[in-house]
Amino acid sequence: ADFNIDAPGTLQPVVRRDVFAPRSGIVDEVLVQHNASVAVGQPLVRMRDPALELELKRVDGEMETAQKQLDAVRATKTNRAVKDPTPLDSYRLSAEERELEQKLANSRHELELLQRERAQLVVTSPIAGGVLTWDVGHQLLARPVERGEVLVTVADLSADWQLELDVPDDRMGYVLAAQKELK
Repeated sequence: ADFNIDAPGTLQPVVRRDVFAPRSGIVDEVLVQHNASVAVGQPLVRMRDPALELELKRVDGEMETAQKQLDAVRATKTNRAVKDPTPLDSYRLSAEERELEQKLANSRHELELLQRERAQLVVTSPIAGGVLTWDVGHQLLARPVERGEVLVTVADLSADWQLELDVPDDRMGYVLAAQKELK
């Protein structure tokens, strides 16, 4: 006797990728719409992170302060008005100069790392294909998102497709037995 199992399903492209938020932030701009064709590396969404922007401003301020202090120390060292500085004063100024140079180098490195993090807030497509997410702009624009949250789904629409069925657990044994029988 025939035995039928009803199961809802969807036809899905085999090659599809979910694009996740790289960090927590707010979606500033959605650059694609549903069914738009995208290339590998094409920007899909621009985000901003207020905490990251604050950190960038802090590091920039620290760099500016350190640079001004370094300039002042160098000016003091080379100032001709200072007559016969003691060896202790020369040593102190040289040590302070090296300390400020190191602080400035560390701040530059920190700024570079923060700028890389900011660049990651432009979310790009991992594959070429089409955007599957419906009404992307309405769903994401000006919305806060958490790290790891799915923003957009992109699929290669020219590749193979597969039927995904949602079979209830209490019926799955029949499907597996039939699959085994058909090898």
